Amino acid sequence: MSEMKNDSFEPELLVGAGKAVIEIPEAYLAAENFKTIHDPIHARAVAIAGNETVLLVSLEITSMPEPEIRCIREQIADRTGVPKENIWV
Repeated sequence: MSEMKNDSFEPELLVGAGKAVIEIPEAYLAAENFKTIHDPIHARAVAIAGNETVLLVSLEITSMPEPEIRCIREQIADRTGVPKENIWV
């Protein structure tokens, strides 16, 4: 058997990931009847790019209203150029 070699290989799928601390203003804590945050909370994201780009975003929070999720998706779309339909929060 002969071995095939392709010197012009180009990746068909790119993947990247990141993590950032979510900074919550003190005024928001009081409004939600919280006193403090004991441990940092994070946002994590995975980007998968092939024929299309898809972003998966995870937030370490217990709940978020749908209008807030839409706003986050729109902001991410504006900053990245990824269509908001391809962003999962």
